[in-house]
Amino acid sequence: DSSLVIIRHSPQLGGKETFLPPRLLQGLVPSSLLEAFHFWQGEDTIIRGEPVETESPWFQFRLEITPDPVDRNRAIVRRFPVQAPFTVIDSQPTRGPLQRDDSLSPSVAV
Repeated sequence: DSSLVIIRHSPQLGGKETFLPPRLLQGLVPSSLLEAFHFWQGEDTIIRGEPVETESPWFQFRLEITPDPVDRNRAIVRRFPVQAPFTVIDSQPTRGPLQRDDSLSPSVAV
């Protein structure tokens, strides 16, 4: 099975992000959000969602999904106005994109 990893460097965020295709987030993120946003995971494990259609009246915001530091089976979901900047990538990542610690749930758990 072939795969392609898309990584981008974001000067605004100060780090690299890996694109997360919707198929990797199915069952973790509601399908209405998977259809309306492009998701990228930073080196700091925060998943950032950008609206697919900037003119949509329904999704005029950005998302950040942060793994709960206490319970790795949960996540903190925050939304911001589309004009607001994302949280800057922490220079000390805890794990890379979609890496798994054998004793913990995946970093994309929501």
